[in-house]
This record gives sequence, C-alpha cells and structure tokens, in this order.
Amino acid sequence: MESCARLLDWHRDGGGRLVGIVLGHPRLNDGRRIRTSFVVRQYRVGARLMAQTRNTLYELVGPAAGECFAAGRGRGEVPPPAPARRFSGSGGERP
Repeated sequence: MESCARLLDWHRDGGGRLVGIVLGHPRLNDGRRIRTSFVVRQYRVGARLMAQTRNTLYELVGPAAGECFAAGRGRGEVPPPAPARRFSGSGGERP
C-alpha cells in the first residue's frame, strides 16, 4: 500500500469533511489539528480505515475509527454529502 498521512482522534464535521490531528502529511506539520477537504471515498484495507480526499489519502486512527460503518453503509463508504437546500419565501424563516 502507498504511503499516506494519518489522521488521529478524528471525527466527521457533518459537512463531508474530517477533523483531527495530522501526521505524515506532505505539506502540513505533524501534530496540527486540521479539517480535510471533502472526503470522496472512505473504505477499509484489512483492519485499517482509510479516507481519500481530492489530494490526500489518510489512515484514520482514534476514537471514531468505527464511526463511518455505524451509519449502516454495508460497503464501508461514506454517504455522499446532502444536496444544498434552497429556501423560499420572504419571511426569512427556515423550515
């Protein structure tokens, strides 16, 4: 398997990105808390949980390591982000 960055103590931010402490990233300092770009694929390789963003492959390590599979996606992939919602009306209230 190719070399990849590691994301420690990670969690999903609810918007299709991951937040955690990065190690081994080619452009970021180790130990920095980051928010990734959008995750395009998340999968398992043996016991390792992996997440692919547009530019970086991460190994996910930490408390949320089973989280993405608890959502019931049998293939182990992250569901696509929800489409943006448009609100109409002049009252400015959202449903």
